[in-house]
Amino acid sequence: MFDIGWSEFLIFAVVALILVGPKEMPVFMRTIGRYAGVLRRQADEFRGHFDAAMQEAEIDQMRSDLENFGKGVSDSLESAKSDVDETVAAVEDRAALRVNDETSETPDDEAAESLRPLERKEGEA
Repeated sequence: MFDIGWSEFLIFAVVALILVGPKEMPVFMRTIGRYAGVLRRQADEFRGHFDAAMQEAEIDQMRSDLENFGKGVSDSLESAKSDVDETVAAVEDRAALRVNDETSETPDDEAAESLRPLERKEGEA
């Protein structure tokens, strides 16, 4: 964490022994240990809160991505459904016109039928 090597640690121990003294050294080391534990717990708590916030932010992002994906799929399905409905309506209209043409026998239709072979002969020539 602090990138302290053995030589720096040895120098620190010698300076602490000289400043604190051999009698007070166990009490000093215990106090340093307690403060190190408190700092470690606070760092772990901060890391936990930070991780929870990041996870919540990621969940919110995933939720919005899924909602956008769902909207896109829904729009695509609606577009496809309208295209299919339009095609079905056009086919039904054509079928209705053919049924009406086949069932209605009017003199104009008969005249049109009699002219069709003539049109074909002119088109073929």
